[in-house]
Amino acid sequence: MSDTLLTTVTDTLIINTALSLPAPNNEHTILIYPNPTSDHITIDNGNYVALTRYSITITNSSGQQVFQSAINQRQFYLDLSKWAGNGFYFVELIDPQNNKVTVRKIVLQ
Repeated sequence: MSDTLLTTVTDTLIINTALSLPAPNNEHTILIYPNPTSDHITIDNGNYVALTRYSITITNSSGQQVFQSAINQRQFYLDLSKWAGNGFYFVELIDPQNNKVTVRKIVLQ
Protein backbone atom coordinates (compact mmCIF):
# COMPACT_ATOMS: atom_id res chain seq x y z
CA MET A 1 0.00 0.00 0.00
CA SER A 2 1.31 3.39 -0.91
CA ASP A 3 0.37 6.77 0.49
CA THR A 4 0.44 9.83 -1.70
CA LEU A 5 0.51 13.31 -0.29
CA LEU A 6 -0.45 16.14 -2.67
CA THR A 7 0.78 19.61 -1.78
CA THR A 8 -0.28 22.86 -3.43
CA VAL A 9 1.98 25.87 -3.19
CA THR A 10 0.67 29.35 -3.93
CA ASP A 11 3.02 32.27 -4.24
CA THR A 12 2.29 35.90 -5.02
CA LEU A 13 4.66 38.05 -6.99
CA ILE A 14 4.11 41.81 -6.76
CA ILE A 15 5.94 44.07 -9.18
CA ASN A 16 5.79 47.80 -8.57
CA THR A 17 6.86 49.86 -11.53
CA ALA A 18 5.99 53.17 -13.08
CA LEU A 19 5.37 53.19 -16.79
CA SER A 20 6.06 56.50 -18.38
CA LEU A 21 4.66 56.93 -21.85
CA PRO A 22 4.05 60.26 -23.52
CA ALA A 23 0.40 61.22 -23.81
CA PRO A 24 -0.98 60.85 -27.32
CA ASN A 25 -1.12 64.03 -29.32
CA ASN A 26 -4.83 64.25 -30.02
CA GLU A 27 -4.72 67.97 -30.73
CA HIS A 28 -4.56 67.36 -34.48
CA THR A 29 -6.88 64.38 -34.72
CA ILE A 30 -9.56 64.34 -37.36
CA LEU A 31 -11.89 61.45 -38.09
CA ILE A 32 -13.25 60.69 -41.56
CA TYR A 33 -16.17 58.32 -42.00
CA PRO A 34 -17.54 56.28 -43.64
CA ASN A 35 -14.45 55.33 -45.57
CA PRO A 36 -14.62 53.84 -48.14
CA THR A 37 -17.79 55.61 -49.21
CA SER A 38 -20.07 55.96 -52.19
CA ASP A 39 -22.00 59.16 -51.59
CA HIS A 40 -20.88 61.24 -48.57
CA ILE A 41 -18.30 61.65 -45.82
CA THR A 42 -18.24 63.30 -42.45
CA ILE A 43 -15.03 64.93 -41.28
CA ASP A 44 -15.05 65.23 -37.51
CA ASN A 45 -12.58 67.91 -36.42
CA GLY A 46 -12.64 66.86 -32.77
CA ASN A 47 -11.50 69.75 -30.59
CA TYR A 48 -11.84 72.24 -33.44
CA VAL A 49 -11.16 75.18 -31.12
CA ALA A 50 -7.57 73.89 -30.80
CA LEU A 51 -7.37 74.01 -34.60
CA THR A 52 -7.97 77.75 -34.91
CA ARG A 53 -6.38 79.08 -38.11
CA TYR A 54 -6.00 75.52 -39.49
CA SER A 55 -7.63 74.51 -42.76
CA ILE A 56 -8.60 71.36 -44.62
CA THR A 57 -8.14 70.74 -48.31
CA ILE A 58 -9.21 67.72 -50.34
CA THR A 59 -7.56 66.90 -53.65
CA ASN A 60 -8.24 64.15 -56.15
CA SER A 61 -5.59 61.75 -57.43
CA SER A 62 -4.75 64.23 -60.23
CA GLY A 63 -3.92 66.92 -57.67
CA GLN A 64 -7.01 69.05 -58.35
CA GLN A 65 -8.51 70.67 -55.27
CA VAL A 66 -12.15 69.64 -54.78
CA PHE A 67 -12.74 71.10 -51.30
CA GLN A 68 -11.13 73.71 -49.07
CA SER A 69 -12.26 75.26 -45.81
CA ALA A 70 -10.98 76.85 -42.65
CA ILE A 71 -11.68 74.67 -39.62
CA ASN A 72 -14.43 76.68 -38.01
CA GLN A 73 -16.90 74.00 -36.99
CA ARG A 74 -16.96 70.61 -35.29
CA GLN A 75 -17.89 68.61 -38.42
CA PHE A 76 -18.08 68.89 -42.17
CA TYR A 77 -20.66 66.79 -44.00
CA LEU A 78 -19.70 66.52 -47.66
CA ASP A 79 -22.01 65.26 -50.41
CA LEU A 80 -19.71 63.44 -52.85
CA SER A 81 -22.36 62.60 -55.45
CA LYS A 82 -21.21 65.48 -57.68
CA TRP A 83 -17.48 64.77 -57.44
CA ALA A 84 -15.72 63.83 -60.67
CA GLY A 85 -15.59 60.10 -60.06
CA ASN A 86 -14.51 57.11 -58.10
CA GLY A 87 -10.99 56.78 -56.82
CA PHE A 88 -8.69 58.15 -54.18
CA TYR A 89 -8.96 61.59 -52.63
CA PHE A 90 -6.54 63.09 -50.12
CA VAL A 91 -7.56 65.11 -47.08
CA GLU A 92 -4.82 67.44 -45.86
CA LEU A 93 -4.85 69.23 -42.53
CA ILE A 94 -2.89 72.48 -42.95
CA ASP A 95 -1.49 74.43 -39.97
CA PRO A 96 -1.31 78.26 -39.75
CA GLN A 97 2.23 78.21 -41.22
CA ASN A 98 0.89 76.34 -44.30
CA ASN A 99 2.50 73.01 -43.29
CA LYS A 100 0.71 69.72 -43.93
CA VAL A 101 0.09 68.26 -40.47
CA THR A 102 -1.94 65.22 -41.51
CA VAL A 103 -2.77 63.55 -44.81
CA ARG A 104 -5.61 61.01 -44.95
CA LYS A 105 -6.97 59.06 -47.87
CA ILE A 106 -10.65 58.77 -48.88
CA VAL A 107 -11.81 55.98 -51.15
CA LEU A 108 -14.83 56.92 -53.27
CA GLN A 109 -16.47 53.84 -54.77
